[in-house]
Amino acid sequence: MNEVLVFDISSFLAHFKNPATIASPCTYPFPPATSVVGIVGAICGYKKESKDFHNECLQKINSADFIVAVQLLNPVRVFTSGYTWMNTKDLSSTESVIFRHQKCASPTVIQKLIYPHYRIYFAHENQEVFNELRGHLEQGTSVYTPCLGKACCVANINYVGCKELRPIKIGSKVKINTAIDKNLVKIDYDKRHHYDIGSMASRMNIDRSVKTYITYCVEVNTHPINTTVAEEGVYECEDNIICTI
Repeated sequence: MNEVLVFDISSFLAHFKNPATIASPCTYPFPPATSVVGIVGAICGYKKESKDFHNECLQKINSADFIVAVQLLNPVRVFTSGYTWMNTKDLSSTESVIFRHQKCASPTVIQKLIYPHYRIYFAHENQEVFNELRGHLEQGTSVYTPCLGKACCVANINYVGCKELRPIKIGSKVKINTAIDKNLVKIDYDKRHHYDIGSMASRMNIDRSVKTYITYCVEVNTHPINTTVAEEGVYECEDNIICTI
């Protein structure tokens, strides 16, 4: 892969649930690769019918190797607030809204990101998938509404362009502008910076079971991270150095 599609995505709020937090869900600071796959699927219009949506999306994306990298354009800022979810699946259509609320209200405290703004880098060996996404980005269209984690976090997308992708040699010392897979680099931490480190899903099977996990690292105030490349997966894209996740 020597070309990568670059686009910016932003919203007022975002939530990318960390599955290690259950009762009061916390959010990852940026969309995992699995979320980016969902965003690509929404833009391209892969089937949205309940269970088939994810299956078709993953079938398309998993048809060949692909690259995902995510750069923070705004510092990470979070807040927590209470939400009340209402389960309407098992209720009669004749029941009033007030009765439904009293019967099925489920208060939950959720952590959300404020004014999230990211630059997404996406490359795919399957030219059909690559060109389909490129066409939608160039025309400013999407089949389904893209969002940042939750359906209420409707996203704005701005296409940056199709850029050349050049691999960085192992052993090179570089400043990486994106979130990092710690398995691919050795990090030279700066005490003046604030890092967020954790584990997240990176790739999924067609049945939506997790295929690969990574340990990620990101500088929450958008500063580049000093690293030494240890494995393949770090690339130069114009003036930026990106790392696959």
